[in-house]
Amino acid sequence: MLSHKFSENVLDATKKFEKLITNKKEIDGLPTTALGLAAQRIVSNEVYCAYITRASSGNLDNIPIINRYTTDYARGRKICDGDLLMNPILESMKNPTSRWFQGDYFLGFYDGKIPQLL
Repeated sequence: MLSHKFSENVLDATKKFEKLITNKKEIDGLPTTALGLAAQRIVSNEVYCAYITRASSGNLDNIPIINRYTTDYARGRKICDGDLLMNPILESMKNPTSRWFQGDYFLGFYDGKIPQLL
């Protein structure tokens, strides 16, 4: 049930995204073939950031669902009283200086939400 709602939120947020270019300067200098691909770094970074942060705000916010998953995970871990494979990964994600928040793939997006989930 939660995974279905999570997937619906991601799909709806993906469909909802749009980028309106109102200033020709945003795409100046791009070759004709690249215009269709929106290859300019600023535009592509904006599209990428919108893609990786979809379903994280408003009525499509998946944060409560992720919180529920992590709560259920923690509850299951206590019941099993075992050292699960994901525990070291989840622990490392609590630290905003960990490798999860480094590199171009986050583009400086970190806003403090992820550690609050765990």
